[in-house]
Amino acid sequence: METVPMPAALRAETLPNPPLVSVIVPVYNTGPFLPRCIDSVLSQTYSHVELLLIDDGSTDGSGAVCDAYAESDPRVRVIHKANGGISHARNTGLDAAKGDFIAFSDHDDFYAPTFIGQLLALCLSYDCDIAHCRHASGSADRCPDARGDEPVRIYTNRQLLERFYTDASIYCWDKLYRRQIFDQVRFPNGTYTGEDLMIVHRTLFAAQRIAVTEARLYYHYTNPGSVMNRGFSLRWADGMQAYPDRIAFARANGLTRLADETLRRGVYKLGYLLRMNERFTADRTQRRAFRQKHRAMQLAWYREAMTLSTSTLRDKLFLTANVYCPFLYNLYNFLKWNLIRGRREIPWGGVA
Repeated sequence: METVPMPAALRAETLPNPPLVSVIVPVYNTGPFLPRCIDSVLSQTYSHVELLLIDDGSTDGSGAVCDAYAESDPRVRVIHKANGGISHARNTGLDAAKGDFIAFSDHDDFYAPTFIGQLLALCLSYDCDIAHCRHASGSADRCPDARGDEPVRIYTNRQLLERFYTDASIYCWDKLYRRQIFDQVRFPNGTYTGEDLMIVHRTLFAAQRIAVTEARLYYHYTNPGSVMNRGFSLRWADGMQAYPDRIAFARANGLTRLADETLRRGVYKLGYLLRMNERFTADRTQRRAFRQKHRAMQLAWYREAMTLSTSTLRDKLFLTANVYCPFLYNLYNFLKWNLIRGRREIPWGGVA
């Protein structure tokens, strides 16, 4: 890992052969948020972009909004398709993309004006295959202003994957990728949540060098109507498919630290889902079936995690509290985040 200065954001008009950047946005019943997302892409300071709007069977007029933008700006391409979910929509965009670089956005999120120009500058200046920024979250209408002097770290793929849970994020949309990263990688169709979790380790491993900047160039809008903000659903467990996949992938490629930490975090995530199930699943039969399946999975992962040479005494204590005394575990977390740390922001947006 090396620390390097942040280069100036690029503009297409200053380059003799500016790379084309394809931005893929799945669209499904997005309501009033879609124009803000589209405008943030089309108003980028780096203008040589194609915007792929994948209308995933919208029924609220979002498809017509996409068509109107395509009529007014030749950089916009719209693909209308039957509803197949966000992964299928992103894969459709990947198949249609013509760009040298690929970026993603959710339809209710938006970019800072220099998102593309800044990340492209990192890729070209430091010969990186992926450039990765921080993001802000909330219900504001604009991204915080980047200072321009935020730290930048350059990693090899193995360096970043061994520090994945502290130095990277689980999302696909806060990154810019060289097109070839997706030559062999696609999103898993049929998942309700967690589609990013299934591919993030594979995209990072496919890169030779990755630039990570602390600049906040992406805004993740907290939309009460989005999948993850509608309240607990049993399908939240879809994302758990990513854990054994990531563990197997890491072990096959000699990434012991990533495999072991993924296993421990899987135990914690299953504990959270089990508690949410008991609290919010009204149907007794569904609640019991979910409990039996995922409790058995949690106990198996817990027993394995307790035998890992990388599991410290602290790890073992917290894992045991999570599995066998969740009240104490939740009380500790409440005190830590609400009293001791004063609700400090978690830098990369979660523990998955």
